[in-house]
Parts: sequence; C-alpha cells; structure tokens
Amino acid sequence: MQFAVIFIEKQLSTFGVTLPKWELDDDDYIHCDLCGEYYKGSCRLHPLFMVSDREVIFFLEIICQSAYPFRIAEIFLLQVREENKPRAEQTLPAFFEIKTSKIPRAGFGVFAKMDIPTGLVFGPYQGVLLSDAKKADQHGYAWEIRMRGAPPQYIDGSDPNYSNWMRYINSSRYENEQNLIAFQYNGSVYYRVFRPISEGVELLVWYGNNYGESLGVLTISQRPKKVTIPIQKNPFIL
Repeated sequence: MQFAVIFIEKQLSTFGVTLPKWELDDDDYIHCDLCGEYYKGSCRLHPLFMVSDREVIFFLEIICQSAYPFRIAEIFLLQVREENKPRAEQTLPAFFEIKTSKIPRAGFGVFAKMDIPTGLVFGPYQGVLLSDAKKADQHGYAWEIRMRGAPPQYIDGSDPNYSNWMRYINSSRYENEQNLIAFQYNGSVYYRVFRPISEGVELLVWYGNNYGESLGVLTISQRPKKVTIPIQKNPFIL
C-alpha cells in the first residue's frame, strides 16, 4: 500500500512538467499544440480528455455434454453481438456513426453525430499484435510501434472482430482535411482532436511521412523503407 501511494505521488508530482526535447527518453510524453511544449502526461493548461470505447458485453454459456459415466461441462466466453455487428462497430461511442465515406473508394468512415470539441482523445487503437512487417503490410490497417531498444511491433486492425471502431477512420487526402492527430503514448496509438469537428463531418487523420515520423508512429504504407535513428536521439520526435 505504501509503495502504491509513493508511486501515485510521484506520478502527480511529474504530471504536466515541461521537458526539452533532448530529455525525452520514452513515449510517455505528450505534445501540446497550443503551448508548443512536451509534457509528462498532459499539459495542465490545455488538458486532454479520454473518450472510452463503448463496452462490448460478454457472457458465460455453460454447455453440458454426456460422456459416460461423466457429464462434462464446457464453459464458453461468448460475445454478445448487437444485430450481428462485428466487435469493432460495437465499440463505437454513441456520438459517432459509421457510414460510407465521402472519400472515393475509401469504404466506410466515421462521422460525428454532434459537434466535437478539441482536446478529446480516442484509443488506444486495437488489433492483433504482429512482429512481421510483411503480414502487417497486407491490409493497410496496421500501425508501427517503436520502442527504444526493442524491435518494432505492429497493431493490425484489419479484422473487425479483433479491433475497435478506430479502424474505420480514414486518412485525409490533404493536410487541411485532417481533424485528428495520431500519437504514440506508452506503447499504444491514440487519436486526438486538434480541430473542432462539426456535426456530420467525417473524422480524418493524416498519415503523412514527416508527421508520422515526428510522432514515432508510422502507417505501414507510409513508412520509409529504412528508418534510422541516430544515437542519442529520441525516436519519438524529430
């Protein structure tokens, strides 16, 4: 208990502390667009607000089978599906909807059902964890996660039964279309609203090379063939 109290106190004491780029050694720092600074956890003046996914309900089903001289009970964890929707659609927050994207050949997209303010954070992006870049590159739904001193891993959201609603968020065609910023934090990928989103507008995140590299999170399709990180340089910022 005492250790837990000390740990929490340490976290609170460092929350919102500004640090220069060269002192950032991990991905537990967040950049504030308004201040132009890097903070431990979040900026105190412009805090971020986490939006949780809609909870997917599970239930236990016990099926008894006869196997003389015993009756064997098999317990299955089954997912309750809403109108046969895949898990990814069931996790969609109530103030969004999934429908055909306005971007040609983009398939489905996520649209706001109400005005969305800046500072909201969605995530983490969910999917199957892969270590093989070739497998992750097959569908275009994977993010590369880079950790100092470890080989890259990939979060593949291509299967809607093992991912969340964020897989439906498309890339903008131009930088000025985007209203979300992706960033890596504590080994996961999150999307942050940096521009107000009006009701009926599609959520779009930009996958540009420079932008992705500056955050340490690159889509497979946009990743340079060889990513080199100079010694003594933080891999999560330029």
